[in-house]
Amino acid sequence: MRKSYSQRILSFLVEQEQKNGNAVFNKNVAKRRFRNVEDVDGSVMRRARELASNKMLKRVSVGAYSLTAKGRRVASN
Repeated sequence: MRKSYSQRILSFLVEQEQKNGNAVFNKNVAKRRFRNVEDVDGSVMRRARELASNKMLKRVSVGAYSLTAKGRRVASN
């Protein structure tokens, strides 16, 4: 079964947090992680904004998001 964009974003951030201690998801990361998606702004970044509005991500700067405790719980389930 394929993961949704939201699941892929959350799992990427959890993975990066475990490696580096700090992880940020922005447009540059989205372009690298979702190479086959033509409209990164209209689909992937929209999902990131939705996750931020659902308190799973936190906006740290313009177009950059980091993981919250709620996002970690959802990603681990």
